Amino acid sequence: MKKESKNAIIINVIISAMCIILFAVMFMQFKTVEETDITAIENMRETELRTAISEWKGKYEEAEEQLQTNKKSITEYLETIENSGTTSSLIDKDLEESNMKLGKANIYGEGIELTLSNTDSHVIDTYDLIDLVNELRYAGAEAISINDVRVLSYTSISQPQDGLTIIGEQRVTAPFVVKAIRKPNIFIK
Repeated sequence: MKKESKNAIIINVIISAMCIILFAVMFMQFKTVEETDITAIENMRETELRTAISEWKGKYEEAEEQLQTNKKSITEYLETIENSGTTSSLIDKDLEESNMKLGKANIYGEGIELTLSNTDSHVIDTYDLIDLVNELRYAGAEAISINDVRVLSYTSISQPQDGLTIIGEQRVTAPFVVKAIRKPNIFIK
C-alpha cells in the first residue's frame, strides 16, 4: 500500500505542477493581450489609409488639371471656328505637342548632356540608367535620350543575359550619352 500511496502522491504532484504551469501560461497570455496597444495598430492602418487617400487625391488633381486643359482647348477651338474658321493652327500646335510626347519629333532646346562610361571600379548597368532617367524626369526633363534613342514614359530599359542594355527595342552599349531637355522650344517634323 505504501507504493500505491507514493504513486498517487507523485501523480497528484505532477498534475498540480501541470495545473500551475497551465495557469501561469494563461496569465501571461492575458497580460500580453492587455498590454497590446490596439490604438497603435489602428493608427498604423489610419496612416496607411491617409497615404492612400493623399495618393488618390494627387491623381484626382492631375486628372482635374488635364480636364481643365482639355476644356480650355475645346473652348479655343470653338472660339477660333466662330471667329475666323482657321482651326488648322490650333490643330497643328496640338499635333506638334503630341508628336513631341510620342517621340516622333526631333526636339531642340536648352538642356544637359552627360556621358557615362564604365570604369575599373564601376560598370554602368541598367539600374543606373533607370535611376538617372527617373531623376531627370523628377528634375523636370521633358525629353530624354540615351545614345540617340528617345526614352519616353513607356520605354523599357532592360539588360538581358548577354550584358548589353536594351532601350525600347534597340541595343546600346557604353559609353552612354544621355541628353535631357527641360523645355523644348523647337519642333522639327
